[in-house]
Amino acid sequence: MQFELTKVNDVFADFRKQLEEAKEINKNTVFDYEDKKSHAQAVSHIYKLRQTASAIDKLRKSEKAESLAYGKEIDLVAKLLEAEIREMIAVHDAPIQAKKEREAAVKKEISDRIERVIVAGNTEYETSEAAKVCLLKLKEIKLDDSFGAFKGEAAIAKDEAIGKVELRFDALVKSEATAIELARVNKENEEKARIEAEAKAKKDQEEREANIAKESRETAEREAKEREEKTKAEQAAALAKVEQDKKDAVAKAEREAQEKIAAEKKRIADEKAEADKIQMIADQKEKRRIANRAHQGRINSGIVSQLVELGCEQDLAVAIVKNAAKQEIQNLTINY
Repeated sequence: MQFELTKVNDVFADFRKQLEEAKEINKNTVFDYEDKKSHAQAVSHIYKLRQTASAIDKLRKSEKAESLAYGKEIDLVAKLLEAEIREMIAVHDAPIQAKKEREAAVKKEISDRIERVIVAGNTEYETSEAAKVCLLKLKEIKLDDSFGAFKGEAAIAKDEAIGKVELRFDALVKSEATAIELARVNKENEEKARIEAEAKAKKDQEEREANIAKESRETAEREAKEREEKTKAEQAAALAKVEQDKKDAVAKAEREAQEKIAAEKKRIADEKAEADKIQMIADQKEKRRIANRAHQGRINSGIVSQLVELGCEQDLAVAIVKNAAKQEIQNLTINY
């Protein structure tokens, strides 16, 4: 559309007429703002309307110079005309601005999507599974027309991110495999050490039991030998006594009756001496028995105390030691 700006006697008369025509044209003019050619026509249309507004303002200024009062009226009329033109401009300018805003929003949305791809590529994943999930998501991204002019940039970001995550994934797979193998080796070593420790403990226990048995045999042999030697001594003493009795009997027979009293006294004295000797032997045995029992009691008390310290109840600890002392607990012997 072309406006012819011609000044007539009435300063704005021509503009009024052109304005009415422009309104009608503007009202009936429809543009496709998404179409490139139609978009350019809309911009051109707005430009021509602005030219008309500029021409009105120019005329206003020139007329205003002749008279201030006339100029004020010119200003008022010009402002009204300009307002009407601005209304016509707004009809077409608003969709254009809306388009710019939509394009800016789309550009930001695409930029955010690309940024998320870059962040995914730069993330340090803790496990191979997490890296694998991210890798699958990256590969699922479709480089379609939704990226618009940024399709190439998105493709580069996607390829770089996939490359980085694949490297991280491979490193994590190797690291996790190494950790699994190390755990397996450690478990085998621990099992081996446990078996060796159990074998050593068993061997040590067998040696302790063998030593206890050996000591028991040696003690029994020593006591048997002592009893044998004691028996021999007693027998020798008895034989000596028999010999002496024989001699005494001969003497007694020679001394006849007068020595009977002395012989009887000696017999009584000898019997008492023998009884005292037997009593002494019995007393020694009893002392050894008491000493041995006290020794066993000290050891048993010590074991009970240790069991209590280990968390065993007092009565249970006493019962365990008593049964062990009687050898009523299988494979458990107390070394006195």
